[in-house]
Amino acid sequence: MVRLFTAPLVSMLGTYAVLIGALLGILVVGPLRMGFTYVSLLIIQDQPYSFRNMLQGFKNNYVAVVLAPLLTALIVMAGFIVFILPGIYFMIRLIYVNFLVMDKNMNAVDAVKESWRMSKGQSWDILRMMLWSVCIFILGVLCLLIGIFPASVVIALAFARLYTQRL
Repeated sequence: MVRLFTAPLVSMLGTYAVLIGALLGILVVGPLRMGFTYVSLLIIQDQPYSFRNMLQGFKNNYVAVVLAPLLTALIVMAGFIVFILPGIYFMIRLIYVNFLVMDKNMNAVDAVKESWRMSKGQSWDILRMMLWSVCIFILGVLCLLIGIFPASVVIALAFARLYTQRL
């Protein structure tokens, strides 16, 4: 009899745990990731940076910091649903959205439009950079997972360099 009532309760708690995890990912991890984007941009621009800069995603333009990655993900997922190639194309064209939100304090929609404009004529270069990033990340995984951290830094700095070259 007890088992009859505990199974739905456990299932319901598991569902809530997934929802809470997703919300934390969007509202906390997302801004931290944007802070990492901001720090990589500061490093490339030879500006001083500190750990406090990692929290910049929570301080400036928080709504755009949360909405921009969601909007980008929705557009890219829509492209992948239609067919794989449009998804890859959208991913390429929206590569600068996070940088624009953090660097220029743009809202999500304006950052998407500006990224689309900035990446025009640069699709093959960005695709090449993405493929190299996958290779670097795989090398990081092969280094007993510890290499993921330096690989992530190298990848972030490479894309920050690409962004600053388009400004």
